[in-house]
Amino acid sequence: MVNKPFQTQDGESPPRGARLGQNQVKLRRQKSNGQYSMTIPAGVAKALRCEGGEVFEVFIERGDILLRMVQR
Repeated sequence: MVNKPFQTQDGESPPRGARLGQNQVKLRRQKSNGQYSMTIPAGVAKALRCEGGEVFEVFIERGDILLRMVQR
């Protein structure tokens, strides 16, 4: 079996448009330029007081992904 990202334990991909659990993010790949984008929960965005268009730096530290807002 090919290992596909974002599969459930039974091997099936979650249905498109399904709501994510609290504090989960979705990663999307843009085929046109190969970049990825993430959707963060509304509660997290409100807590950060951010809106669409902000720029974040991404760090990997001890296996965790950290986001730091750099531009509003």
